[in-house]
Amino acid sequence: MSKNKILVTIANNGPEIDEATRRKIFRPNFTTKKGGLSFGLGLGLSIVKRIVAGYNGSIAVKSDSEKTIFRIKLPVEGEHGQA
Repeated sequence: MSKNKILVTIANNGPEIDEATRRKIFRPNFTTKKGGLSFGLGLGLSIVKRIVAGYNGSIAVKSDSEKTIFRIKLPVEGEHGQA
């Protein structure tokens, strides 16, 4: 990774996110939650992806049986000066 980028890593040891879900996880209105009191609109990660992209960054997810990791890379300097 370039020294001109900031890396933010968020990890947990929850259940594995399967590959089919990982392919859709950043799409608007995609949710794994089912109705009832704990419903989800499926907007959170799509909004995060849009914000990160707005700063010329990237977000990726990796998941296995031990952990799930989200990595956000952001440039230190953009066209409007330092981040």
